[in-house]
Amino acid sequence: MRKTRGYILMVAAMLHCVTFGANSVRAESTKQVDVFVDTKLLSSAGEVIKGTTFVTLDTLRNDFRFHVYYEPQTKRISILSSKKEIVMKVEDNAYLVNGHKLFMEEAPRIKNSSILVPLRVICENMGVSISQDSFTKAVSTHFVSENNLQFENKELKINRNNTNVSIQYPQLKWLSSNVEIQRKINDQLEKVALETFEMGSQASMEIREGENPYDYSLDYEITYNQNGLISVVFDQYTYTGGAHGMVDRVAYTIDIKTGKILSLQDLLKENPDYKAEITQQIKKQFQRKYGHLLTPFESISDQQAFYVKGDSIIIYFGLYEYTPYAAGIPEFSLPLSSLLKGSTFSR
Repeated sequence: MRKTRGYILMVAAMLHCVTFGANSVRAESTKQVDVFVDTKLLSSAGEVIKGTTFVTLDTLRNDFRFHVYYEPQTKRISILSSKKEIVMKVEDNAYLVNGHKLFMEEAPRIKNSSILVPLRVICENMGVSISQDSFTKAVSTHFVSENNLQFENKELKINRNNTNVSIQYPQLKWLSSNVEIQRKINDQLEKVALETFEMGSQASMEIREGENPYDYSLDYEITYNQNGLISVVFDQYTYTGGAHGMVDRVAYTIDIKTGKILSLQDLLKENPDYKAEITQQIKKQFQRKYGHLLTPFESISDQQAFYVKGDSIIIYFGLYEYTPYAAGIPEFSLPLSSLLKGSTFSR
């Protein structure tokens, strides 16, 4: 399971991290699970370790048709498709996806001379949908038709005067239809990065000694890249003293044909009752997941924050907006099929 950006940043706020030992697999119990690729049952079952499904490199090479390379001396693994590359190492939970550094819950591992990699990590970063049957536990995967574009990772860093600034943000590498639209989208994405970088840069100009380091970080996830839309979710973490840092989330869903940032109303315009329906569902989920709220939830707003992921819309709220800090950023996943009845989500 992938660590969300918010989860990583909350962990950073608490100043802890997780490491994996080289012998961590040996004492763990495992079980096997069926894995399907586009309805085809794979000859090699997946291995479930601590709730995570792993597959072998041969499975990725032969059944998913990815290009797979392994360097035994460095334990470096490369998995490539026509547009994407994931680089990882055995027993290391840091991954590079087209240059974007990510941290996951699980690392690749060796068991009985076979190299196992977390299947969900691969699928979610290689344009493959993944789901699990709640009854049989079988895992189904399907290649999705992504937009004809690529993303390039950009980084900005400062480390001076007891202040650390680390920014990652995406840029469209090419968009064949319109260069001006590509520039417009890239400018919008870069603006978020530069705002955080400027805050950190200003703080780093002050000389501070004997204090906990200040931290300004920005990371992102591309949660949707289909049907002429992209959803990009930024998480900004800042620590400027005190008991803990703060996390702020900004998500954009963009029409790549026009460069327009879409509102929830733009996305669900075929359903005039979308606001009431979403509000009703979230009220139930708030009660079930959180119980008592800091402020009563009445309705989503006209400018409600959201993003698209898979076949769902994710509605989210800020820290302290309705729940205490320890609850993190509240998120609610709503199937698009429940909001666009009789419709297929495509534009």
